[in-house]
This record gives sequence, C-alpha cells and structure tokens, in this order.
Amino acid sequence: MGRLSALFAAAIPLAAATGPAAATACSAQSGPARATYIELFTSEGCNSCPPADRWLSGLVREAPPAAAPVVALAFHVDYWDYIGWRDRFASPVFTARQNARKLATGGTFMYTPQVTVDGRDARNWRRTTHPAQLRFTPPVPAGADIRLDIRGQPGRQTVSLEVDLKPESGLTPAQSVAYLAVYENGQSSAVSAGENVGRRLAHDYVVREWLGPYVFDAGGHLAARRDIARPDLDPARSGVAAVVESADGRRFLQALALPFCTGGGKGRE
Repeated sequence: MGRLSALFAAAIPLAAATGPAAATACSAQSGPARATYIELFTSEGCNSCPPADRWLSGLVREAPPAAAPVVALAFHVDYWDYIGWRDRFASPVFTARQNARKLATGGTFMYTPQVTVDGRDARNWRRTTHPAQLRFTPPVPAGADIRLDIRGQPGRQTVSLEVDLKPESGLTPAQSVAYLAVYENGQSSAVSAGENVGRRLAHDYVVREWLGPYVFDAGGHLAARRDIARPDLDPARSGVAAVVESADGRRFLQALALPFCTGGGKGRE
C-alpha cells in the first residue's frame, strides 16, 4: 500500500495510538495543481470489464511517485445484475452517477466499461500506460483547495472535509459542489454465474459509499463532517476521496484521496 498512497497527497499523523483499538488520525491537503481524476464505470456482470479493472489498478500503481497526483475511483453499476450475477459492489447510486456524467458530457447512452478523466469521456484508455497520457489538457491550477481529516478506529471513522473555492475556478459558490467517496482496494470475487462465470475478478479503488452533493456557503467555503460506520471495510486497504466540480458536472475543479491511517499513529507512505 505504500506505493499507492504515495500517489496521493501525503498523510500526516496527528495522534499516536496507544493500543490495538486506539483512535488514530491523519490529514491531507490538496496541492496547487489540479489532480488527474479518473472514474471507471464497471460491473462484475460484464465480460469486457475485467481488462478495465486490471488497467486501472496497474495504471495508478505503476505511476512514478513524482508524477502529478492521481485520484481514481471505480463505480460498479447495477444494470448488469439482471443477467445472472449480482455484483456485490454495485449500487443504483453509482448508476445514477454514470447517468449524471452522461448528461454532463452530452452522451446518448451508458456503457461499460467506461472511463472518464476530469469529467470527460476517455475512450482511448486502452492505449494508455501512464496517467499523463489520459489528460485532455496540460496541468492547470486547481480550482479549489481541499483539506481532509480522518479520525477514528477500525470500523468507525469520522471524516472532516473543508473546501475553499479559488478565484480561478470561474464558478460561483452556487455553481459548485463537492462529493465524498469511501473506497476500498484489494477486493476480489469468485463469479459463479453470468458472463464472467468461473473467473476470479480483482478490483481496486472500489467505491463503497458515494456521499453528497455538499454545497458551499456564500463565501465559497464548505465544511462538513461525516461519521462512517463500516465494520465490513478493511481500514488498511480503504480511504476517502473528495471531488469538487461544477453543479452541472461539466467542470472538474480538484480531487484529493486519503487512505485511512492504521496503527501506530503513522501516516502511510
């Protein structure tokens, strides 16, 4: 996990643990440049999706530590469940996210696997081996500053989110929103029905919860706290990502990911 979290903003320890169940805390701050934000819409019921799942895992894992920040999320949609295999990670909330992305980009239909980069459809993902190859534009200044803080212990985390819009965003507070995603790495499923029957599928950056939209006050500031009670998550493989974009989904401003801190009060490197 060390190489993965090095791709995100550094996790800074805020408190030392005193025992196996002691509370820990960590935080992260976004940088001046806009991160590369990747969304994958996928399903365990789709036989063309496993290559995309492997591609996403490898793309971020193999990116050089000095590369521009990359935030990746995999949304498992539920419209493949009818075919014989029910994806345990799928949710109608994630299907709604893909539909909102379709409307924002002027698409006419939804499909899997679909990759979007900074909110735009990226059909060339199969030919890319480095996150920089996915960008539609050169690196640009971020449109928002994000701060994430996580406190708690395995099974229950309290996430604090603060965001300030930057003048260069070009958006008013009423035109901007933020979301939180709880994600988990290192998941796998033995599929016993449907198009992938007999295969063991592996997944990273799996979205387990999608929270928001959170709205800004008149001064362009957002402050929110959320308790996440998820004993089913492995804290050593999980974390939270924040995404800031325009309310209509057409403009991406910034993203930041922070793994849960686990044991010893040390941020993960």
